[in-house]
Amino acid sequence: MSVFIREATQDEAVSVSELMNSAFIADAWFKKEEFHNRFDSGGEEIRDYIDGVNKCILVAISKGDNSVIGAVQLDWNKESKVGHWGALAVPSQHGGKGVGSKLVLAWLERLKECGMASVEILVVSTNNARLVEWYRRFGLSIVGESFPFVVPHIVLEEHQGKVMMVKMVSLFS
Repeated sequence: MSVFIREATQDEAVSVSELMNSAFIADAWFKKEEFHNRFDSGGEEIRDYIDGVNKCILVAISKGDNSVIGAVQLDWNKESKVGHWGALAVPSQHGGKGVGSKLVLAWLERLKECGMASVEILVVSTNNARLVEWYRRFGLSIVGESFPFVVPHIVLEEHQGKVMMVKMVSLFS
């Protein structure tokens, strides 16, 4: 699939929010229904991120029709020189075509350009071994032990304490 990566614009905030919510619905199996959407449907959270300092949203744009087909939210701390990834979203109809890989490579490059020494991400590891292994392909390694999901109030009662996460890190040279 032919795509290019660039920063999201304010005009794309609603479509990016919708795209991220549709991509993350697959991860909603352990969440209370009111928390199935990752972002507000009006795009306000995305707009705030686009306008923010030391953060951005990168989007994957289809060269065929100029539509947004993937997005990643990232931020960085200039003092600690650590970059973070908040959400990587590629809806299932575009999965397996290299869109996510291009977004990961772009956000790693962006963080290096911003002078970061490393990147840290938190990944749900329960029922997600394939994703953890996928991130390893980009040089990320698990650091420390797994731990319970970091926002427990959104987890369904039957999954409390059972949804685990790992911290993954890559050091830039």
